[in-house]
Amino acid sequence: MRKFILMLLVMAPAFVFAVDSTAELTVFGGYRGGGELFAKNIDFVDTNLDVDGAATFGLSLGVPLSSRWSLEFLVDHQATELLESGGQFGGRQYFADFDVTYYHIGARFQWTSAKVRPYIVFSLGIASLDIDLPGARGEDEFSTSFGGGVRVPFSDHLGLRVEGRGFWTETGTNNWDWDDCDHDCGHRYENDDLWQAEVTVGLVVSF
Repeated sequence: MRKFILMLLVMAPAFVFAVDSTAELTVFGGYRGGGELFAKNIDFVDTNLDVDGAATFGLSLGVPLSSRWSLEFLVDHQATELLESGGQFGGRQYFADFDVTYYHIGARFQWTSAKVRPYIVFSLGIASLDIDLPGARGEDEFSTSFGGGVRVPFSDHLGLRVEGRGFWTETGTNNWDWDDCDHDCGHRYENDDLWQAEVTVGLVVSF
């Protein structure tokens, strides 16, 4: 799956020139907040682990389909750490290095009537999850994202893009479990997937 998406990323510029459109390459950086990995979804871990918030950076390539709609290719990488809850004094302790990279294809809708152009974006693809532990292997999981932001053109070829985006990655099983308690017992919904959110600022180059 990852090779397929990377192949599309390589082919995208050729597609741009074929349709004689103006493409947008955005180089961005920002901050991505947390998430959690659950022990029952990881063979070699016996405790839930928090994903520490850390810097993120990447590239996106927009291929216009009309004045408002664009096809978008995204690569978004974060090098962070997994943390576990501390002992009797609480807090969180370092567990392992952890890399999360999203390879997505999506669609962007942009309002074009104003100088500052707001937009919304949706994408899907895979999340590459890599834990730096002996015997552990990286995994590729299905993921989606949804977000929005503003694009501020400086000229015909340069602009600024500010964006907020949330990511969902399927890492576990979501189901209804029976809550075994003394009072007010019933079913509860457990969600074991990885959720992250980020804010980024990028330089847009049109060509």
